[in-house]
Amino acid sequence: MIIYIILALVVIVNGTFALTFFRDLMANKDTVMKEPGNPIALAIFSFIIFLLSSFGVSDFAIAAALYPKLKWVEDRKLPGTLNTECVIPVAFMALIYISSIDVGLATLIVPIVGQVTGSYLSPRYVVKLPVDTIKKFVSAGLFIAAGLILAGKFGIYPLGGDLTSLPTGMLILLGIDVTP
Repeated sequence: MIIYIILALVVIVNGTFALTFFRDLMANKDTVMKEPGNPIALAIFSFIIFLLSSFGVSDFAIAAALYPKLKWVEDRKLPGTLNTECVIPVAFMALIYISSIDVGLATLIVPIVGQVTGSYLSPRYVVKLPVDTIKKFVSAGLFIAAGLILAGKFGIYPLGGDLTSLPTGMLILLGIDVTP
């Protein structure tokens, strides 16, 4: 029953976001059209990025490396862009995964609360940071992600398994980790 409530909340919250985003997009159409980047290329890259994300490759890592190189997003706008662009694709992934994969309730709720909290609070601080500091944080995050991926591949860090819920200590670490 609680899973259906979570699924309904995912639909309601993300549907509200999509409507608000679309209205804002239409109201600021002229400004949006002046943004750099080719919309068709961006759509193709986004599809590939989120397809890879569904297999565990970080969409933030790929986009953070790709967008500045292609001059699609200014460095100071990168964190907000990454947070905004992933909302709808991640909502679809959440609907698919939550309804098809058995996960303990606490293990499901902790990262959701962490992500919502981090996504709400972080932009207020990030926009005040110098661009170099943002680059350092993004780079550090990419190196940490790469390190965890490599640790899993070399058997240093556990990969896979059959647990459906995490012990309390791991949940605390998960809650801290997912809050950007």
